[in-house]
Amino acid sequence: MKKFDSFLSYANENEDFARELVGALKAKGFNIWYAPINLEIGEKLLDSLEKGMNESHSGILLVTEDYLKKGWTNYEMDILIRQNIENDKKIFPIWHNVTKENVEHRHSGLAGIIAINTNLGFPNLVLKLSNVLSKQAPTIGIVPGYESPAYRFLQGRGEIILGKNGPATTLWEFLIHSKDSQYPLYLEGNIYSKNELLLEAAQLLPHIPETVKNWVSEDGYKKIWQMCVEQDIDPKIFG
Repeated sequence: MKKFDSFLSYANENEDFARELVGALKAKGFNIWYAPINLEIGEKLLDSLEKGMNESHSGILLVTEDYLKKGWTNYEMDILIRQNIENDKKIFPIWHNVTKENVEHRHSGLAGIIAINTNLGFPNLVLKLSNVLSKQAPTIGIVPGYESPAYRFLQGRGEIILGKNGPATTLWEFLIHSKDSQYPLYLEGNIYSKNELLLEAAQLLPHIPETVKNWVSEDGYKKIWQMCVEQDIDPKIFG
């Protein structure tokens, strides 16, 4: 019986990175076999490791220079690659400050498996891992596009955060308070100029006046309406 979404194989020298990765994946709901958590006092180490690999749907290999040269990690790597070949178990190598030549020198089979490189940045790394791990679930729920945070923002019904630690803002608040230097707005892979956001606003203003006023008051509603008119996007034509 598979108890874990994945088994994390890594070198002790990379403990800080491994701990951060496990924390991020656990926060997304994945159950990761991770030695500091799952090894129990009194267990035989080899037995515990093999049990963890056998009870995991997949394997994550944090491949670094230390990982490639240590005997213990090579033992885990060999088992996971064998399980990949014999049982079609998925393995997800993460290359951290290593090249294909480094990996190929140790194991040509591992070098031939598509890897994720940490030069993508940690958030993108976690996102890519989450995407592949989620495919192992028996049932996958998809959030409708009309309920995405970006869609709700553009519909004037939800907030986004500006930057990593910036304030939360609605479409209406952003239009009123943002400076020209804050445009264009990058949002979930799309770029919006000020005029494009005003066009979104103009289409909504005649239909949801009370929603807008709840966010920016009567004066804010009138100000945004006037901003649209000044850009030759009269909300009346959408009424």
